[in-house]
Amino acid sequence: MSEVAVHIAGNRSTGERNSNEPPAFSTREQTTLKSALENLIPNDSALQTCAQHHFAQSGKMLRGQLALMTGDTLGISAHAALAWAMSVELMHNASLVHDDICDKDETRRGKASVWAAFGAPTAICFGDWLTAQSFAHAAQAEVASGTRGLVSMAAQAMADLSCSQAHEFRQMKYPDWKTYEQIVTGKTVPLLTAGILGTLSMTACVDTQINNAVDKTFAALGQAYQIANDIDNFTGDDGHENLNHDLANAAPNAVIIIFRDGLKNGSRLAFDAWLEDPARIGASHWRDRILQTDAVQHTTDQVSQRLVAAHKSARSLPEDLRQIIAPLYNYLLHTCTSMGAQATGHNFQ
Repeated sequence: MSEVAVHIAGNRSTGERNSNEPPAFSTREQTTLKSALENLIPNDSALQTCAQHHFAQSGKMLRGQLALMTGDTLGISAHAALAWAMSVELMHNASLVHDDICDKDETRRGKASVWAAFGAPTAICFGDWLTAQSFAHAAQAEVASGTRGLVSMAAQAMADLSCSQAHEFRQMKYPDWKTYEQIVTGKTVPLLTAGILGTLSMTACVDTQINNAVDKTFAALGQAYQIANDIDNFTGDDGHENLNHDLANAAPNAVIIIFRDGLKNGSRLAFDAWLEDPARIGASHWRDRILQTDAVQHTTDQVSQRLVAAHKSARSLPEDLRQIIAPLYNYLLHTCTSMGAQATGHNFQ
């Protein structure tokens, strides 16, 4: 067993979680993060109202939860772990605010997006404020833990996110599957991984093998998570008011890409011509066409394949780190099995 594995085993909190039952998304970590975010909302500021609007629905806060659970397992000081958790969560929210402007999404978490409610200029300023707060919290985490490199890690995550987003918008044509994987990996994986790796770096026992295993596991889980979100978006299970949202906006979506990649000759040309038409009238027609094929099932199978890869990569992780990752894995496993896909068939043990 590596030094980190020993350190983890020796610092696991007692009485908080049953090792046979991985923690759910709704935990005390979620409550801690929500409270910290609410306390951060600026008073007497031009951004106060839009901050209150945005954080009224905080989402799963998965990235921050991963950081807090890792800190708890490693015995990191609560202050340092929370500062880093807030850093990754604030950067994630900044990316959401800016993405909604770029994608012209008028809803977020069941309500008006920030730019739709307050205008794009205010939303840009709010996203920039969130980014500034992210770096400030990364610096706080460095001071609280006596660890260098967290600000650089946050900067690298933001650089990766920005480059991947720009790559998406520079696409002259609708992306194929290979390009989609590159975009998703850059947009989804960095902050999921940072939540754990940043907290691991606060220990005195940094293990390259474990870091590499975390990277590989989250590369697979990050892709699976985004693909599952795309399925929910296409089928309407994500709560979006417009079932044809990604289709009508020609936004990269795994279901649409798999459908397109399966078309041949004239059918591919006709669909591409429709995607390239700014008006894109008849989205409902194309959505019905897609649902008549096996595109959704094949997309779900892609989630399943990545779960198998994640399961394999995580075998070299200490048991407690696997338990931290378990909620995300089992959530995605449930997504697959509920749609009839053959996944690993096992919980993340």
